Amino acid sequence: MMYRVQGILGTKSKLARHFGIKVSTVNDRIKKGMTLEEALTKPVRKTYTVDNKTANLTDLSKQYGIKLATVSTRIQSGMSVEQALKTKVTKRPVYKIGDAIFTLSEISKIANINRSTLSARLKNGMSIEEAITKPLAGHNTVGKHTGSLR
Repeated sequence: MMYRVQGILGTKSKLARHFGIKVSTVNDRIKKGMTLEEALTKPVRKTYTVDNKTANLTDLSKQYGIKLATVSTRIQSGMSVEQALKTKVTKRPVYKIGDAIFTLSEISKIANINRSTLSARLKNGMSIEEAITKPLAGHNTVGKHTGSLR
């Protein structure tokens, strides 16, 4: 069957190719109540390329075995899409400092600040940067840093 959309005549398949969208996406959109023109012209979700795989976040999160909610939260917290997909899932939260990702235990060791002190500071609303740079109670300096966080 031939259709005309925005002055272009063709089969649904040819129109889909012209508008740069998969026929299956067009068909799914029509089933959900869109007109053919709406189905063809509505922008497709943004795609990303990681390890030569190009897909939307939903598909990439499935390929990497990480929940979409986890990936989205990581991106909102400042991670790149690649970091969000490749960072090992732990039951413990991870923190981004500069371009690196750390667990609270790792930060505690590097910054030489008790893990429970860092945890309490975070629970009290401090950012991770504030938690590691605030001087320890009764001290004039921050914990003795034994490594680099940047």
